Amino acid sequence: MMKKRKVVGVKLIFDDTVIGRSVEKVKVCEALAKVEEPFTVKVENISCPVARYVFGMEEEGLENVLLKAKRVKDLEAGKKILEGLYRIEGVKALAFSKFEDYSCAFKPDVLVYILNPNEAYKLIRSKCMVGYFVNAKFSCVVGACSEVIARPFKLRELNVSLGCPGSRLFLKDDEMFVGVVE
Repeated sequence: MMKKRKVVGVKLIFDDTVIGRSVEKVKVCEALAKVEEPFTVKVENISCPVARYVFGMEEEGLENVLLKAKRVKDLEAGKKILEGLYRIEGVKALAFSKFEDYSCAFKPDVLVYILNPNEAYKLIRSKCMVGYFVNAKFSCVVGACSEVIARPFKLRELNVSLGCPGSRLFLKDDEMFVGVVE
């Protein structure tokens, strides 16, 4: 039996629904790592410009932001990373809730596990035991927002992420993300 460190339910909201309290100025990766009680954050209130971009807000010159933050070597690399991101248009907000005992404050679109590599192996292996094959895609430039929320939501498949420089601030050294759609 795998002991889960933390599982967070994430709901993409395309209308004005608010689940739990409403918060401002939070990073998606921070919300995943720190959620205790259910809450909603509007996309325009997400404090990471990359995550705002992933959830449909246009960000002019985002490749410059990646370069200034030293997430990429040059503007060309920044453009390539942006082209490879999974984006979801029309999202107005995201709701976050702990997922415990197979329940959450809402029906989640994606479950994000925060696990050590051995726990991630066991979760992924349990999927592979029933014939599932994992085609992971991650960059270490962009983390939770695109790799374990947007990609699983759009493709309806599991993905892993080692995080990005921002999310590594909220994860322990031995932790990573696994995004799963149920």
